Amino acid sequence: MTTGKFWLACLVAMAGLSAQAQSTQTVKMVVTANGDAYEYLGESADKYHVMGQDDGWVDKTTSKIELWSAAKGKGWVCGRKANGTVNIRQRPDTHAPVIGQLVSQKGDIPDSARCLGVEDGWYRVGYNGTTGYVKASVAHWRARSID
Repeated sequence: MTTGKFWLACLVAMAGLSAQAQSTQTVKMVVTANGDAYEYLGESADKYHVMGQDDGWVDKTTSKIELWSAAKGKGWVCGRKANGTVNIRQRPDTHAPVIGQLVSQKGDIPDSARCLGVEDGWYRVGYNGTTGYVKASVAHWRARSID
C-alpha cells in the first residue's frame, strides 16, 4: 500500500469512528411543559441552568430532564462541511434516490433535519413530511437546533 492510500484509509476509518461516536453520544436536555428543549448546564435548588440561544434558567416544577441521542431519535442532523451539500436519500443506500439536501454555506446557518434514529451508519431524518436517510460519515448530530 502506498503512503497516500494508507493515509486515505486512515481518514476514512476516522470519519467512520467519528460518526459512530456521534450516534452513541448522549446529551442531558431540559424539556419544558410546552415542549421547548434546552441543553442542561447545571441547577440550583428550584431551577435548571440551561443553554438555548443564550444561557438562562428554567423552573424545575414545570420541566423535566431527558437524555437525548441520535439513537433515541432526538435532536438534529446537519452537514459536516462549512460549504457543502449533503444528500437526503429515500433509503439508507448511497444508490437510493435523493429526496432532498442539507446545504451549508459559510456565514449562514446550515440546513438541518430532525433526527428520527440511527440505522447501520445512517441517520434517519424527518424531511418535508417524509422519512429520509443521511449518511452519518458526512453529517453531524446535535441535540439542539442551530437555527
